[in-house]
Amino acid sequence: MNAFDVRAVGWIVTRDVCCEAARRYLRVRSRLPVAALEELAKRWTEVDAAVRSDRKAMTLGERIILTGSASSSNKSEAAMQQFLERLVVLCPELYGNQALGFRCLVNLIQVVAGFFLFLILGRYASPDDPTLGQAAIVFLLMGCWALTTGFQLERMYRLVVHLVGRRTAPTERLGGERSSKT
Repeated sequence: MNAFDVRAVGWIVTRDVCCEAARRYLRVRSRLPVAALEELAKRWTEVDAAVRSDRKAMTLGERIILTGSASSSNKSEAAMQQFLERLVVLCPELYGNQALGFRCLVNLIQVVAGFFLFLILGRYASPDDPTLGQAAIVFLLMGCWALTTGFQLERMYRLVVHLVGRRTAPTERLGGERSSKT
Protein backbone atom coordinates (compact mmCIF):
# COMPACT_ATOMS: atom_id res chain seq x y z
CA MET A 1 0.00 0.00 0.00
CA ASN A 2 1.26 3.47 -0.84
CA ALA A 3 0.02 7.06 -0.86
CA PHE A 4 -1.61 6.64 -4.30
CA ASP A 5 -3.74 3.82 -2.90
CA VAL A 6 -4.75 5.92 0.10
CA ARG A 7 -5.72 8.83 -2.15
CA ALA A 8 -7.70 6.55 -4.47
CA VAL A 9 -9.69 5.12 -1.57
CA GLY A 10 -10.23 8.63 -0.20
CA TRP A 11 -11.53 9.98 -3.50
CA ILE A 12 -13.84 7.01 -4.17
CA VAL A 13 -15.33 7.08 -0.67
CA THR A 14 -15.66 10.89 -0.77
CA ARG A 15 -17.47 10.70 -4.11
CA ASP A 16 -19.79 7.99 -2.78
CA VAL A 17 -20.52 9.98 0.40
CA CYS A 18 -21.42 13.02 -1.74
CA CYS A 19 -23.74 10.79 -3.79
CA GLU A 20 -25.22 9.52 -0.53
CA ALA A 21 -25.86 13.12 0.59
CA ALA A 22 -27.62 13.80 -2.73
CA ARG A 23 -29.70 10.62 -2.28
CA ARG A 24 -30.78 11.79 1.17
CA TYR A 25 -31.62 15.25 -0.14
CA LEU A 26 -33.71 13.77 -2.96
CA ARG A 27 -35.30 11.33 -0.50
CA VAL A 28 -34.07 8.30 -2.43
CA ARG A 29 -33.39 5.09 -0.48
CA SER A 30 -30.21 5.53 1.53
CA ARG A 31 -27.45 2.92 1.23
CA LEU A 32 -25.61 3.84 4.45
CA PRO A 33 -27.10 4.76 7.83
CA VAL A 34 -25.88 7.96 9.49
CA ALA A 35 -24.24 5.93 12.29
CA ALA A 36 -22.21 4.06 9.67
CA LEU A 37 -21.04 7.33 8.13
CA GLU A 38 -19.96 8.57 11.56
CA GLU A 39 -18.06 5.36 12.26
CA LEU A 40 -16.35 5.48 8.86
CA ALA A 41 -15.37 9.11 9.44
CA LYS A 42 -13.72 8.12 12.72
CA ARG A 43 -11.87 5.22 11.10
CA TRP A 44 -10.76 7.43 8.18
CA THR A 45 -9.34 9.90 10.72
CA GLU A 46 -7.25 7.03 12.11
CA VAL A 47 -6.02 6.13 8.60
CA ASP A 48 -5.17 9.77 7.91
CA ALA A 49 -3.26 10.12 11.20
CA ALA A 50 -1.25 6.95 10.50
CA VAL A 51 -0.39 8.08 6.96
CA ARG A 52 0.59 11.54 8.20
CA SER A 53 2.93 10.02 10.79
CA ASP A 54 4.53 7.95 8.00
CA ARG A 55 5.05 11.13 6.01
CA LYS A 56 6.53 12.97 8.99
CA ALA A 57 9.02 10.13 9.51
CA MET A 58 10.42 10.70 5.99
CA THR A 59 13.21 13.10 5.25
CA LEU A 60 12.53 16.04 2.96
CA GLY A 61 14.38 14.33 0.12
CA GLU A 62 12.33 11.15 0.50
CA ARG A 63 9.09 13.17 0.46
CA ILE A 64 10.11 14.92 -2.76
CA ILE A 65 11.44 11.85 -4.57
CA LEU A 66 8.89 9.29 -3.34
CA THR A 67 5.83 11.55 -3.66
CA GLY A 68 3.22 8.81 -3.63
CA SER A 69 5.12 5.61 -4.24
CA ALA A 70 6.66 5.11 -0.80
CA SER A 71 5.34 2.07 1.04
CA SER A 72 3.26 2.67 4.12
CA SER A 73 4.09 1.44 7.60
CA ASN A 74 2.43 -1.54 9.24
CA LYS A 75 0.40 0.88 11.38
CA SER A 76 -0.97 2.63 8.30
CA GLU A 77 -1.72 -0.66 6.61
CA ALA A 78 -3.53 -1.95 9.71
CA ALA A 79 -5.60 1.24 9.94
CA MET A 80 -6.50 0.99 6.25
CA GLN A 81 -7.36 -2.69 6.64
CA GLN A 82 -9.75 -1.90 9.52
CA PHE A 83 -11.32 0.93 7.50
CA LEU A 84 -11.80 -1.26 4.41
CA GLU A 85 -13.12 -4.22 6.39
CA ARG A 86 -15.75 -2.03 8.01
CA LEU A 87 -16.55 -0.39 4.68
CA VAL A 88 -17.12 -3.79 3.05
CA VAL A 89 -19.28 -4.94 5.97
CA LEU A 90 -21.40 -1.77 6.05
CA CYS A 91 -21.91 -1.49 2.30
CA PRO A 92 -21.05 -4.67 0.39
CA GLU A 93 -23.15 -3.54 -2.58
CA LEU A 94 -20.63 -0.74 -3.17
CA TYR A 95 -17.35 -2.03 -1.75
CA GLY A 96 -17.46 -5.83 -1.90
CA ASN A 97 -15.04 -7.55 -4.27
CA GLN A 98 -17.70 -8.29 -6.89
CA ALA A 99 -19.22 -4.82 -6.59
CA LEU A 100 -15.87 -3.08 -7.03
CA GLY A 101 -15.02 -5.35 -9.95
CA PHE A 102 -18.34 -4.50 -11.60
CA ARG A 103 -17.80 -0.77 -10.98
CA CYS A 104 -14.38 -1.06 -12.66
CA LEU A 105 -15.99 -2.76 -15.66
CA VAL A 106 -18.69 -0.08 -15.93
CA ASN A 107 -16.04 2.62 -15.86
CA LEU A 108 -14.06 0.85 -18.57
CA ILE A 109 -17.18 0.80 -20.74
CA GLN A 110 -17.69 4.53 -20.06
CA VAL A 111 -14.09 5.25 -21.07
CA VAL A 112 -14.42 3.36 -24.34
CA ALA A 113 -17.82 4.94 -25.10
CA GLY A 114 -16.58 8.45 -24.29
CA PHE A 115 -13.49 8.21 -26.48
CA PHE A 116 -15.37 6.44 -29.28
CA LEU A 117 -18.07 9.13 -29.36
CA PHE A 118 -15.37 11.80 -29.24
CA LEU A 119 -13.72 10.32 -32.33
CA ILE A 120 -17.00 9.86 -34.23
CA LEU A 121 -18.42 13.31 -33.46
CA GLY A 122 -15.04 14.97 -33.94
CA ARG A 123 -14.74 13.45 -37.38
CA TYR A 124 -18.11 14.77 -38.52
CA ALA A 125 -17.89 18.17 -36.83
CA SER A 126 -18.30 21.05 -39.21
CA PRO A 127 -16.95 24.61 -38.94
CA ASP A 128 -20.42 25.87 -39.93
CA ASP A 129 -22.17 24.16 -37.00
CA PRO A 130 -19.96 23.88 -33.90
CA THR A 131 -22.49 21.77 -31.98
CA LEU A 132 -20.93 18.42 -32.91
CA GLY A 133 -17.46 19.72 -32.09
CA GLN A 134 -18.62 20.90 -28.68
CA ALA A 135 -20.38 17.59 -28.04
CA ALA A 136 -17.17 15.77 -29.02
CA ILE A 137 -15.22 17.74 -26.42
CA VAL A 138 -17.85 16.92 -23.78
CA PHE A 139 -17.52 13.20 -24.58
CA LEU A 140 -13.73 13.48 -24.40
CA LEU A 141 -13.98 15.06 -20.94
CA MET A 142 -16.47 12.41 -19.84
CA GLY A 143 -14.09 9.69 -21.04
CA CYS A 144 -11.18 11.30 -19.17
CA TRP A 145 -13.27 11.53 -15.99
CA ALA A 146 -14.29 7.86 -16.32
CA LEU A 147 -10.63 6.92 -16.89
CA THR A 148 -9.57 8.72 -13.72
CA THR A 149 -12.38 7.21 -11.67
CA GLY A 150 -11.71 3.77 -13.16
CA PHE A 151 -8.05 3.99 -12.18
CA GLN A 152 -9.04 4.91 -8.61
CA LEU A 153 -11.60 2.09 -8.45
CA GLU A 154 -9.01 -0.39 -9.73
CA ARG A 155 -6.54 0.67 -7.04
CA MET A 156 -9.25 0.36 -4.40
CA TYR A 157 -10.29 -3.06 -5.74
CA ARG A 158 -6.71 -4.33 -5.50
CA LEU A 159 -6.38 -2.94 -1.99
CA VAL A 160 -9.63 -4.56 -0.84
CA VAL A 161 -8.56 -7.91 -2.32
CA HIS A 162 -5.10 -7.60 -0.73
CA LEU A 163 -6.10 -6.34 2.73
CA VAL A 164 -9.61 -7.71 3.21
CA GLY A 165 -9.30 -10.78 1.01
CA ARG A 166 -11.87 -12.80 -0.86
CA ARG A 167 -13.75 -14.02 2.19
CA THR A 168 -17.44 -14.68 1.74
CA ALA A 169 -18.40 -15.53 5.31
CA PRO A 170 -21.49 -13.78 6.69
CA THR A 171 -20.74 -10.68 8.72
CA GLU A 172 -22.82 -8.46 10.91
CA ARG A 173 -23.94 -5.13 9.52
CA LEU A 174 -24.73 -2.10 11.59
CA GLY A 175 -28.10 -2.60 13.27
CA GLY A 176 -27.79 -6.38 13.61
CA GLU A 177 -28.66 -7.32 10.02
CA ARG A 178 -26.91 -10.32 8.50
CA SER A 179 -25.14 -9.89 5.21
CA SER A 180 -22.54 -11.75 3.20
CA LYS A 181 -19.29 -10.22 2.05
CA THR A 182 -18.60 -10.29 -1.66
